[in-house]
Amino acid sequence: MNRSSLLTTAVAVLMVMNIALIIFMFVTKPPHPEGPGGPGRPKQIIIERLRLDREQVERYEALIEQHRSTIRETSERLEGVRRELYATLSAPDAAKVDSLTAVLGTLLQSIERAHFDHVLAVKGLCRPDQMKEFDAFSRELAELFSPKEQRRR
Repeated sequence: MNRSSLLTTAVAVLMVMNIALIIFMFVTKPPHPEGPGGPGRPKQIIIERLRLDREQVERYEALIEQHRSTIRETSERLEGVRRELYATLSAPDAAKVDSLTAVLGTLLQSIERAHFDHVLAVKGLCRPDQMKEFDAFSRELAELFSPKEQRRR
């Protein structure tokens, strides 16, 4: 094969690959099509389902930031304790393992409590005419906030 035919073949293969890539990009869905806070995201679902007005949305966004901060701080502490626990694998000390797992349990409990308190705060944003929607929606909250792997079961 001479140099000219090799070049022509390479260009043809690259063109076919580019066309295949373009088709693939248009046919498949992006991994996160809505982006943060877009349709289908918990924040947007809550705003729509509870019919929050602009003032309520602003207060709700402040609650979200406060909640995220609390969860972030607790999660960082959780990861630190988890690392400390697994560092004991080389020389396990039953008392230390029990102590660290108790701390992990307490931190996980505080995360769940923070989630629950956040939902109560959202309930506090609702006007009396929105309480019926909140009550109906509250039965779906566990599903909305569960990890995606659990939702598929």
